[in-house]
Amino acid sequence: MSKQSKVENQNSKISSPAQDSTLSPLAVIGLCVLALGLVLVNAAGPVWWLALLTAVTEGGILLAVLAAAGGYGHWALERLRPRSAAGGLHAVTSVAVGLWLLSTAVLVVGTLAPGSLIVWVWWPVIGLGVVLAGWATRDRLRGWALPQRVGPGALVWVLAAVAVGLWLSGALRPPGTVGLIPGDAYDVLEYHLQVPREFLVNGRIGELQHNVYSYYPLGQHMLFLLAMVLRGGAYEGMYLAKLLHGAYGVLAAAGVFYALRSDDSRRGRFAALLLATAPFAIYLSWLGMVELSEVCYLTLGLLWLREWLRDASWRSAAIVGAMLGAACSVKYLSVGFVVAPVLLVMLVAAVRRKGRGLAHVAVAGGLTLALFSPWLIRNAAYTGNPVFPLATHVLGAGHWDAESQQRWVAGHGPASLPPVPEPPGYEPPPRGASRLVQFYTKFLFPGSEMYGQMALFFFVIALAMLLAGARAEPWDRALVGVLIVQLLVWVFATHEMPQRFLVPAIVPLALMGGWVLSRLSHLQANPFRRHATLPPHGPWGRAPAVVLFVAAVLVNCLVTYRLFMEDTRGTKIPPLPGRLMAEQVEFLPYHHAAQLPANSRLLLVGDAQAFYFPENTVYATAFDAHPLAQLAREGLSGEQTAQRLKAMGITHLWVVWPEIGRLAMTYGFPAELSRELLVRRLEGASAPDLPVLRRLREAGMQVVREIYPPPPATQPAGQDVSATQPATPLAGQDAATPPPAGDGATPAARPTEEQGPRWPLITVYALP
Repeated sequence: MSKQSKVENQNSKISSPAQDSTLSPLAVIGLCVLALGLVLVNAAGPVWWLALLTAVTEGGILLAVLAAAGGYGHWALERLRPRSAAGGLHAVTSVAVGLWLLSTAVLVVGTLAPGSLIVWVWWPVIGLGVVLAGWATRDRLRGWALPQRVGPGALVWVLAAVAVGLWLSGALRPPGTVGLIPGDAYDVLEYHLQVPREFLVNGRIGELQHNVYSYYPLGQHMLFLLAMVLRGGAYEGMYLAKLLHGAYGVLAAAGVFYALRSDDSRRGRFAALLLATAPFAIYLSWLGMVELSEVCYLTLGLLWLREWLRDASWRSAAIVGAMLGAACSVKYLSVGFVVAPVLLVMLVAAVRRKGRGLAHVAVAGGLTLALFSPWLIRNAAYTGNPVFPLATHVLGAGHWDAESQQRWVAGHGPASLPPVPEPPGYEPPPRGASRLVQFYTKFLFPGSEMYGQMALFFFVIALAMLLAGARAEPWDRALVGVLIVQLLVWVFATHEMPQRFLVPAIVPLALMGGWVLSRLSHLQANPFRRHATLPPHGPWGRAPAVVLFVAAVLVNCLVTYRLFMEDTRGTKIPPLPGRLMAEQVEFLPYHHAAQLPANSRLLLVGDAQAFYFPENTVYATAFDAHPLAQLAREGLSGEQTAQRLKAMGITHLWVVWPEIGRLAMTYGFPAELSRELLVRRLEGASAPDLPVLRRLREAGMQVVREIYPPPPATQPAGQDVSATQPATPLAGQDAATPPPAGDGATPAARPTEEQGPRWPLITVYALP
């Protein structure tokens, strides 16, 4: 027996249940409920009861969906899993695989069977899955009971309850009311929830040529669509959709806990909570996005990689491949941040074993491609390019024209290119230090708190220990390799991407942090004293390890809470159900659009955050052909342009001036809809304008409503409202009076002379 094994055996004797089981499990459960409730009440304020009611109702449906996924996943994996693997890891993996199965089923049925996106089709699917889950767990559930006493380590669940409270605090806020500071709310309203909503409205899943993001791998979005179907509407299902995204973070932490506790219960707890409380993990759980599913599948892939490195078998390699393929089904970037690091580590391990395991690497790669293939096939059928909108110069640009194609490449490629078309007054950013230096000074150091500042500290210690020759499993060294590959991909294959795109890095950080704390907790004597004696009540290192762990978790929670309060500005917005929420919350665009006549149809110009607008609203992303730009290029008169718009059913134009300027100076925006606007800004004009709008006004188009930014004195310090959230002004920023009943025409409220000339955020026009 090795020295380390002897130490761990001594620790297990010292920490025996007979000595450590001193707490009542009911007391621990009560503390968890109290901690969760206090966090939720503090975040929700006087409407805490409505947040709690929503959490219970939507949480019940969430559990049903997860149980159904587990039932289907267990059926799919039962013959595949290695018997030596932990049962808890198999259960969590079954749920993750089942979620992929449900997502793929929604894609196939929703595409091939129009009209199938209804509750009568999908609730029976969920019910059958729950039955399968109950049958698979019947023996375990029959013999399950609460233990009479538990050890002090069970108090870790109180910290987990705080993290769950923070999760629910943001997840139960209406989409678009959180994620404002980083600008992530824009993506949620533009496509993460809007694309599933359009599929639901259309009654089928297809391509949306006005929203390029509908061609992305939409594995997570299919579950958002399922949530909307199960709840009977997009607004009714949006909270369940956000909870489904957050549930992936819970699955990742549960997988770590169950996989590692069989060897070292302390490392399982340490790593699971470091991952679960990473500020990025909790922050993303507030949003209807996809990154937490990416984190979940990477986590499970790494845990099964651990099984493969210990006892190489095609079964564990196949499950690794399944996890990597599921990650690709939710995000293209998983190829670089998930698949490449893990397969590269497997390949290196196989080579070091003199070629043994190369076939397993091929099995993993094949299953990765297989689980990714539904989205490749779909894109190939729609555009001829299986990875559209990527590689358009090589595999084809689909329906895009040359300008849209180049605009996408300029905005998403690794090189810093000017917007397309290049706008007047554009100056390229100065070329400064190398990308590695920029990565540290502009990204890693200021953004470290979102990954967990102490987790980064633990990783540095782990790296130093490994370089110093500390004993470690091959898996621990593999985790270092995974993080290095992720960072290299970020530095050399991307540019100016949001911080959240590197969120898979929290997985190796948390796992290695758990390793460091576990090694510390097993130190028998004080290493700083030459003749230290063994303490009588357990290893010397257990107390400092627990202190560092609790400090790390509390710092993570405090950072997340501070971000929540800054991002929401302390506003208490209840999770109002359905359309009522969109109509009453004033800083959502739909609040203003709802005051137009009932038969109105809007064309958004500049803005693409269509989620809260009426179902028939017309819009286009910055990378897609805009109807008004196409008409402007034809050189039509105002009357002809108005007739063409009215033939499309358009009654109103919704023009967001700052957003047009922002897009023109970043990605690029059609010159017909942006060039003169930018010139007027450079010349200091007192009002925005566009040639196509002048022609329409000459033909009788009228201003219905103007929404202005607040006076400078009421703006938050250091924030330019018109530059950050032009399409979603905050409550109290609308200086316009509501239009009267009828055609909605009213004089636009304008700033006073004391305020000085200011451009409106939004102008709404009524076609003649």
